Amino acid sequence: MEKWYRLNKVGQLYKEIDLVYGNEPVLFVCKDSFGQRYLFMTYDSVAMEYVFAPVTSHQLLDMLENRVTMEQTFRNCREIDTTEEADGIITVKRHSSPDFSKDMLPDAGEFFELDSDEISSYITSLKSEKIKWNQSSSVTTEISSFNVSYAARKVINKYSEEFERELALAGRKTRKSGIISISFTASEERENYLNVLEG
Repeated sequence: MEKWYRLNKVGQLYKEIDLVYGNEPVLFVCKDSFGQRYLFMTYDSVAMEYVFAPVTSHQLLDMLENRVTMEQTFRNCREIDTTEEADGIITVKRHSSPDFSKDMLPDAGEFFELDSDEISSYITSLKSEKIKWNQSSSVTTEISSFNVSYAARKVINKYSEEFERELALAGRKTRKSGIISISFTASEERENYLNVLEG
C-alpha cells in the first residue's frame, strides 16, 4: 500500500485503493497502522481538504455492490471528519454525521456504479475478509459459550453441595425431570424454593 498522509486523531495512513479517479483520486480507501479503513472523498486537494469516515468491510461491500448509496455510507457513520491545511500542517476536524453539510458529500441517491478488474478484485478480497471474520466470530462464540457453560456448571455444583447439606438437615428431597426441586425451612422461619438444573 502507498504511504499517504499522517493525520492527527488518526495517525499514519496508507492508501489501499482508488475507487473513483478523475484528474486525481476523488473517492478512495485508506488504512491506518491498526488496519482500520477510512473512506475518503476529495473536496479540494489544493487546499488539502478531504472528507472521510471510518468504515468496515461490510459497509464498503454494501456501497460497492449498490445496496447503499455513497452518501449513505458516510451518513451511516456516527462522525464524519474533514481535513484542512494551515502553515504546512494538516489538521482534522470532527463533525456529527446527521448535521454534516450535504454539499461536501456525494449527491444523495447516487450509487457507486463504476466497475473494473481492480475493483472486482477488491470486492473479492473484502468478501474473503468477511468470511474469515464470521468464522473467527463463530469460534469465539463457541468458546464463550463453553466458558459460560463451564462457569454455570461450577456454580451449580458449588450450590448443589450446599443444598445437599441443607437437605440432609431438612430431610426432604425431590427429583423430577432432571431438575432438583429443593425446599427446606430456614432459620428465618420462611420456606425457600430453589430449582437448580442438574449438571
